[in-house]
Parts: sequence; C-alpha cells; structure tokens
Amino acid sequence: MAVIGGGNAAFETAAQLLSYAKSVTFLIRSDKFRADEVTVQKVLSHPNMKVIKNAIPKEIKGGKFVSSLIYEQMGQENEIPVTGIFVEIGLIPTTNFIKNLISLNKYGQIPVDPKTQRTKVDGVWAAGDSTDGLYHQNNIAAGDAIKALEDIYLYLRAR
Repeated sequence: MAVIGGGNAAFETAAQLLSYAKSVTFLIRSDKFRADEVTVQKVLSHPNMKVIKNAIPKEIKGGKFVSSLIYEQMGQENEIPVTGIFVEIGLIPTTNFIKNLISLNKYGQIPVDPKTQRTKVDGVWAAGDSTDGLYHQNNIAAGDAIKALEDIYLYLRAR
C-alpha cells in the first residue's frame, strides 16, 4: 500500500493500514513530516513501514486494479509495486459559496448534526468533506449523504 501525504491524516491512515497490509510506503513531497512527533515516531517504528521523501507522484498504473505507482525524486522517475493508494494531502473545503448563509468553523467546514447531517439553517443539509465530521473518506461521505437524504425525506413528508 502507498500513502501520499505527511500530516496527521496520512499517519493515521498508515497506522490503520499497517494492521492489515504487508507493507506501507509513505510518499511525501518534502523532507519533513507535518504530523505530531509522537504519531510520526509510532508509525515509522513499525517494521513494515517505508518512507520515500522528496517524492512527487506522477502516474498510477494498472488495469482493473492498481499495480504500481510512478513517482519522481530528484529528477528521476521511479516505480514501486502497490495494490492500493491512499491520498491524504490535507483538506481545504470549498465552502465559500455558502459562508453568508451558514456559519463555518475555523477550518471553513460546515457544522452539522452527525445523526442527520442538518445544519443550523432550517432546510439545509451538508455531507462529505465540506462538513465538520471527524472522518473524511469517500465511503463515509456517501454514508453521510444517505443520512442527509433520509432526513430530507422525513422533513419534506412532515410538511
């Protein structure tokens, strides 16, 4: 498996993957991690963890499934075999369009009720990476959207 990134989200993903994968390779575009030192040391101390610094991902190869990742390091292209790639490079939500309607948190995320995905504005729901949910992954965003749709349905039926 490969994890692209160097912050806490990347390290948390790597820590989870190390429980299941034969090996995890970090690709980071700089030579310094942005995650907290305790997490960095814990993850990097795992015997199945590898780090490639100053690496710029260039291409993902495969057919139906991922087979390798090409990256550039110091002007040279390299290829590593991988069966999965997790991109954890940070998040700046695209929420400026709604900031005059809904109060955003300090990260620019839309606060929601995690049970229903409702915002504090009546008749407005949000889901996915734009929200203040704890986890931001595609499958979780899809689940959040389904919760929102279920609640919207109930909201409209009650009118």
